[in-house]
This record gives sequence, structure tokens and C-alpha cells, in this order.
Amino acid sequence: MSSVREFELSTGNLLMGRFTFVVVSVPEGWAVKIGDAPADVNYTTIVDGVGWVLDGSSYYYVVNLVTGEVIDLEVHVKKGLRQKSHGNENAAVIYVNGHTAILETRQVKRGLPRKPATKITLTIPCQKTSRTIELVFTGKSGEELEELRKCFPSIRCH
Repeated sequence: MSSVREFELSTGNLLMGRFTFVVVSVPEGWAVKIGDAPADVNYTTIVDGVGWVLDGSSYYYVVNLVTGEVIDLEVHVKKGLRQKSHGNENAAVIYVNGHTAILETRQVKRGLPRKPATKITLTIPCQKTSRTIELVFTGKSGEELEELRKCFPSIRCH
């Protein structure tokens, strides 16, 4: 795999400080941009001196700077460990940051007119921070999503 770039998906303010949802990796030539909606944070925690979002959500765009392809990224974090069952034929087990994560791929329709898109949901139960992270990537191009998917084992949740 070619080199990757890391982007810390975080939020904060001067009073409370900085809290991180997750650190994602993308291929060289890609970038992660903040989405249109503000981050929603309900609970936070500190583990090994780092502030983490314990419950909340945020929205981003993952952009291929070469082709201009844009992939929507939703980040949802919930307190506690929740493991999705992987009985679905579109689900696979992968390892992310030392955890067993579930990767689910499905076809969806979005926009007007309803155009086909691919949606990849990655669910990571992080025992170290006692939270479950769900990353939802939605994009038109299966090739672009596949390139991005190769970086999933490099995602950091603690």
C-alpha cells in the first residue's frame, strides 16, 4: 500500500479543551474536510492524558484531491461496547487498532434523482476507551471506497 496520511477528527473549545472522535488514515493525495453540521458531543473522557469523545457525532467529507471524488463520512460514538452481529453476508471481520471490527458494505440510493451509491459501515468496539465507534462512508465510486478501505486497519481509536 502507498503511504497514508492521518487526520485527527476532533472538536473542542477554549473552556473544555480538545476531544477526539477518532484518528482516520487516508491514502496520499486525499484529505478530510469538516462537514456542514457542527459536532454534537454529549459525554467525554480522558484516557492516558488524551481527551476522547465518549458519546457524540460529527460529519466530514473525505476528498480525493486528484480526481475530485467526495465521500461522505459520518462518525457516531456511543458509550459502552456494542458489537454488531456479523451474520449479514455483506459483513466482514477486520482488525483495527487491536480490536475486532465489523465492516459492512451495501448499496443504497441517495439524492434526487435517486442515484446508486455504496455505503460502508465500520463498527469498532474500543475496550480501552469503553466506547463503540461507527464510521459510515458513502460514495458513488466503489473503486474510490475500496482504495480508502485499505487504510481502515490504520485507524486509531485510542
